[in-house]
Amino acid sequence: SIESAIDEHDFVFVYFPWTEGRKIDLKLKIKFIEDFDTTVVGPAVKKLENEGNHRICVTGDLFWPLTKKMPMHGDVPFLVQGSGVEADEFLRFNERNALQSKLVFQEGHQLMGYFLK
Repeated sequence: SIESAIDEHDFVFVYFPWTEGRKIDLKLKIKFIEDFDTTVVGPAVKKLENEGNHRICVTGDLFWPLTKKMPMHGDVPFLVQGSGVEADEFLRFNERNALQSKLVFQEGHQLMGYFLK
């Protein structure tokens, strides 16, 4: 479980490819996000709430709007929360806000550097 992984390690990386072998439609995308939130993000945030020094980063691996049937180049939404992270103006985690965010990384590895700083 995510909780035991957090107990055993200083750094936990979880990858769930939602597009592999799945038909791309709104209902399935919403269901996947809800399941991911219920089984991974929610329990991780709950577990870390009582910890003093922690961070969590949640992001997709592709910008894949439902109007297109293929991934596109573009900003992928991400959320970074925890110790030493300042909140921005967005309250929702979605592609629309990613396009409007002032915090943008041209290359994915830059997000990891920001997350770990």
